[in-house]
This record gives sequence, structure tokens and C-alpha cells, in this order.
Amino acid sequence: MHLEADDVVEIHDRLIALHRGQSGIRSRGMIDFAVAAASRKKDPTFEAAAILEFIAKNRPFTDGNGGTAFASAAAELRLGGYGVVAPDDEVVGFMSEVAANRLTFTHIAAWLKDRLAKQDDPTEPEEDKKRRVISETLEAHMALLKKLSGL
Repeated sequence: MHLEADDVVEIHDRLIALHRGQSGIRSRGMIDFAVAAASRKKDPTFEAAAILEFIAKNRPFTDGNGGTAFASAAAELRLGGYGVVAPDDEVVGFMSEVAANRLTFTHIAAWLKDRLAKQDDPTEPEEDKKRRVISETLEAHMALLKKLSGL
């Protein structure tokens, strides 16, 4: 199970509503491409890295690209049964480097892989799981996502 473009837009919209950013999509095609590229990967870390890199670097939204990139990557990992474990300040520094185009895909994937933790998820229908994972991801990273709102 993977995030779809509508899921990424939902994550973005919920972050914008929470942090009062500017709503809007610059390019739906870029969002579609990011999700399609991620779904072609065969490893959860690479799937998450693809979404994170593309959204953070290509900025398909008017505002909130850093938070949307991280939250989408974290949700993609959760769908695969993993979580990202890192202090907020480390994530903010990492995301700043990604947004400034200083890290390659390989570096992004390695950073995520080094911070993975296996998480048990209950068995449930896919759509229910996807909705739950998106909500839990946003709630778990609320303070961090506020810090990323300017990226």
C-alpha cells in the first residue's frame, strides 16, 4: 500500500489548516510524479525518500512543502510498518539541507534508513489503515511540522 497524490494533498491541506499557511497547489503533475516515482521503488526507505526529495526540492505547493514532504515520507514509512526516530532539531536541519538541494537521493535514503524503527500496525482494511496512519503521523510530529512550516 502506498500514498496516492490525493493523500499527499490531504496531508498538505491539514498542515496548512493547523499552521495557517497559504493554501494552494503550484503543480498537481509534480505531486502525481512524486507519488508515481515512490511507488516504483521496492524498498520502504526508497519510497519515502522519493516522496520527501521530490516535494522538498520541487515545491509543488504554494506553502508548506517541507512539512508536507516530511509528513508524507513518514506516512509512507508507517504504511510499510516503519517509523522515523530522530530529534526534531536534527530533522529540521536535515530538511533544510534537502530543501536547499544539498543532499542527493542516496543521502536522503541513507539518513532515513539510519533512523528507521519497526512498528507494529494492526491488521485492518487498507483505506482505514491509510486514514489512520495519516492522522497518527500528523499528530505524532505536530511540533516538528510546525518548525518545518517555513521550509
